[in-house]
Amino acid sequence: TTPSSDGLVGYHAVEMCEKAKLSAEKNKRIYF
Repeated sequence: TTPSSDGLVGYHAVEMCEKAKLSAEKNKRIYF
């Protein structure tokens, strides 16, 4: 893969992680 596509995948992975963290904060009893 090209560095640009790797960067894009990494960006989306971080974005998904942040969304997961926000969801976890709202539903701690489910995730933790």
